[in-house]
Amino acid sequence: MKQTLITDRVKIANKWINKGYKISQVLDLVGLNQSTYYDRMNNDRGNNNKSNNPNGRPIPGYSYHFDGHKIPDQQIKEWLLKLVAGDGYPYIVN
Repeated sequence: MKQTLITDRVKIANKWINKGYKISQVLDLVGLNQSTYYDRMNNDRGNNNKSNNPNGRPIPGYSYHFDGHKIPDQQIKEWLLKLVAGDGYPYIVN
């Protein structure tokens, strides 16, 4: 239901923007956030970016230590698991 409402708002906004009204004023009156409007416009233009992480840069699989050397994500995961292994009960969410 909400998806349809946003789609309708984008259509109404496009109608008035195409008539020459300012985008920011039309979006305010229609009740659309600018980021939502531009996201919908980019998706409607056939921006078919089929990746596992379409909303940002690729996940590298490592992090950098303070001194600059790379640490694999798997190593960080092991360290975190060891850290909570001894006293893990406080981290359980009920």
